[in-house]
Amino acid sequence: MLNVASECINYTPINKSSYTLADFAEELIRILPGSPLAFTKMLSLALSGRFGTDIDDVYSMINYFAETVGKLELEKAFQHTSREKGLTLSQTPVISDAVMPFLDDTGMQLAILLSRHVYADLSETDAGTAAISKQALLTGTGTFTTSYAVGCNRVRIRTDMTTRVANIDLA
Repeated sequence: MLNVASECINYTPINKSSYTLADFAEELIRILPGSPLAFTKMLSLALSGRFGTDIDDVYSMINYFAETVGKLELEKAFQHTSREKGLTLSQTPVISDAVMPFLDDTGMQLAILLSRHVYADLSETDAGTAAISKQALLTGTGTFTTSYAVGCNRVRIRTDMTTRVANIDLA
């Protein structure tokens, strides 16, 4: 598991109303290696205008990704995305009040967290929990759990595999 106290400098601290497109782009670059599916899902949401982005902003981000990550890495990320499906949730996730102060007003950060969860990005989840979560995905029973750093905090997302309801709280 990541040592949040020493690793928090690697993550963009989120304060309400301060999450910019630049923050969004940097967060996507950070998650690309661990969750190319979440990366492409978030990029498609940006293209759809869900975050109030216009097409010029999205093209600027894509160019920035190509320059920063490299065109070959982006092509690798896009290769298999259309063939893989994520976890289906039955309703809007239940978000604890404790998590709300750490989420931005635009919904970008919540969308990133949920995309990473539904596409089984276990890159920040401790090994024991990741093993249990993989088993839950395979069997369709139990609880699928992921956790991610948000600033210097950890957010945990748990989905009951029977009801397909996700709960988001602080870990």
